[in-house]
Amino acid sequence: MSGKIFTARQQWLALSSNKWILDVVCGHVLEFDELPLQFALPRPLSLSESDRAALDAALLRFVE
Repeated sequence: MSGKIFTARQQWLALSSNKWILDVVCGHVLEFDELPLQFALPRPLSLSESDRAALDAALLRFVE
């Protein structure tokens, strides 16, 4: 399922009219040819305090 994407569906509905995107956002199952694999752990972000504050503010606006 789309997981946390679903909680922001109203923002996605405002951003896109693409049927495939909206189907995914609204909880339709993603079909994969193969199981996705992650071979390495992502590195932690290295942000300045001002960049981190800007990112936090943007994320909060996105999920509201």
